[in-house]
Amino acid sequence: SEIFTGNDIAYIPASLIVNDGEYDSDLSQAIITVVFANTSPVLDIPLTYETTKLSEFIIDASTANDDASLTGTLSFAWDIPDGFTQISNEPSSILALSSPNVGGDYSLILTVSDGIDDEILKNKVSLSIKYLL
Repeated sequence: SEIFTGNDIAYIPASLIVNDGEYDSDLSQAIITVVFANTSPVLDIPLTYETTKLSEFIIDASTANDDASLTGTLSFAWDIPDGFTQISNEPSSILALSSPNVGGDYSLILTVSDGIDDEILKNKVSLSIKYLL
């Protein structure tokens, strides 16, 4: 029997027993996921970060998900403002930066994509980084 969740995805249980003419194998079970329509990735992270000049900080987007993706993968593209130093980007969903020596407000753009349709399925989040003088 099919187990549906919403209109975009179905989970279908499948069972298999193999017989060689004499003996039955143990029962193997799997859940088959069927995606009817691709959905955009979902990202829920803070949109404002405060730090002091020349400080290291991390923006973690590893909670991004796309349960109804036709590709099953997510890519992360970071547009880092001038003056910032990238310390690490491994894995690609986590970005470690060092802030510049100049206080002010900056915008950082993170694009999370499942690779299906970049115009429609990019999840763009603007992160405003404030500097305490």
